[in-house]
Amino acid sequence: MLLCYSTFAKILNDSLLNERRINVIVEPTNQLNKNIDNALSIPNVENPIFSVDFQTYATKLQQRYRNISSPLYRGKKLSSAEIYVCNDIDVEDNGETTRMQVTLENLLRDYYCVIFTGGSGLGKSMFMRHLLLQAAEKFNSSGLLPIFIDLKDYPYLAGGLIEQIRLTITDIDITSEQLIEKLNIGGCLLLFDGLDEMGKTDKENFGKELIPFIRDYRKNHFYISSRPNNDFRLYERFGFYVIPLLPFTSQQSLTLVDRFYDCSEIKTKFINRLNGGSLLVDGLFETHKPFVENPLLLTFMLIIFEGTGEIHSKMDEFYRATFEELAKTGYDRGYKTELSIDEIEEYFSEICLLSLCEEKSTLSHDEFDKYFCEITKYAKKISVRDFLDDLCENIGIMHLDKLGYHFIHNSFQEYFAFVYIKKDDERITKWRNFITGNESVLEMLTHMNSRKVESLIIKPYLEQLLADYDDSNNGYRMFLERMYSDFYFTSDSFGYDLIMPNSYFYNMYIRDDLVILGTKDFKIPHYPDLVDTDSEVCSSPKIS
Repeated sequence: MLLCYSTFAKILNDSLLNERRINVIVEPTNQLNKNIDNALSIPNVENPIFSVDFQTYATKLQQRYRNISSPLYRGKKLSSAEIYVCNDIDVEDNGETTRMQVTLENLLRDYYCVIFTGGSGLGKSMFMRHLLLQAAEKFNSSGLLPIFIDLKDYPYLAGGLIEQIRLTITDIDITSEQLIEKLNIGGCLLLFDGLDEMGKTDKENFGKELIPFIRDYRKNHFYISSRPNNDFRLYERFGFYVIPLLPFTSQQSLTLVDRFYDCSEIKTKFINRLNGGSLLVDGLFETHKPFVENPLLLTFMLIIFEGTGEIHSKMDEFYRATFEELAKTGYDRGYKTELSIDEIEEYFSEICLLSLCEEKSTLSHDEFDKYFCEITKYAKKISVRDFLDDLCENIGIMHLDKLGYHFIHNSFQEYFAFVYIKKDDERITKWRNFITGNESVLEMLTHMNSRKVESLIIKPYLEQLLADYDDSNNGYRMFLERMYSDFYFTSDSFGYDLIMPNSYFYNMYIRDDLVILGTKDFKIPHYPDLVDTDSEVCSSPKIS
């Protein structure tokens, strides 16, 4: 039985949803394969309602996504087919996990609904675009239309997901009715990139829309990407598989270095940099594994190594060195703002913090201008236009497209938020609530000064936690509602292994400490009055 406080409760309790769950989870494997085979053999002779040239759309997709940019080669486009190295995936079969290479055909054959997970910089967006390109290239023979939806820019539209998807299909004219007809025959591969990058409200709205949408158009394929620190159990109950993208093997790392770098001298020095060894034996893959097995960090390692010949092992030093190398080119030419690198870092770091607090990873010009003006003592000295030009053109830490200004990678937004906060104790105290809710910033602060984190963050957090729930009648119940969105329970206790607290900070510093202290069998006591026994799923009880 499941106790659920989530906003999905009413949707998941819907009888039609239960029907969908049975179809997805209980349906025999051979029937699933038949359905997928049908999806892969959609005839090219379209229903008369389709006066839409989908082949033109597929061709335009290939043209739009076939080239990629890299901070190693600013201003130069690289061929995705020649550069990209695809992650392997971790597939579970009969309780055992197996590392498998990815092909679109195998994914379409085996999975309708998948959430692909991976840590920062592991290449989730590149992976989704790789699937998009493969599907676009094969559209003429398969008839399966790939549609890429960037969730970090997801707007909540009155027309719902249908309208959002229709607006995503550019280069051709298509009505909502024509799109629905394509969905009705199972003719679409929907790729939703960046679930973890959505704001809280947008994420809730998206989840509310997606579940009934899949129920209505279950013949299609739905693939989502996200960091692994989201709770996916409600998606899993609806039939989603959660499949991790795996870090690179040593051979994949070597392949990426070989494909990315055309300077053989630097490439050879990089591979043999540490201990006179290679990337494979007694080298970087052993001493700097978290960097080398991550595609993004490996690319930044090359940037730093080309400029200084150094390889950093601490994450904050690594990001700082990357920023300095990116900034060198612009500094040699002269920044439009005439600011120093340290001054740009100070201004930019505060903007990163303000935008991250509002869960924005893409900024319109007006939004950037708003944050810029909040830094009042700098706003009158330099123009926002010059500052943006320095960030985008001279340094390359941000880039502009039709949707707005993007960070070169979201991990840089988190790093610079950390840079701003770490400057003094007053800032750490002021932004304590933000810090406890951001995994990356909290970990960097802890690595920098764990004692300061204990005194300025952990101790006040625990004191407030005890003060909030020091009530013999309702304190414990309020604690459960705040800390847990849902949890499973058996007859007389809630299963510890199945509990995922809402608060990353609580999970990291409180629950994990219980395991360290030896209380591995920690259970939350069972309170029968919290459970609606008439329903498998129930909403949060009201506190009397």
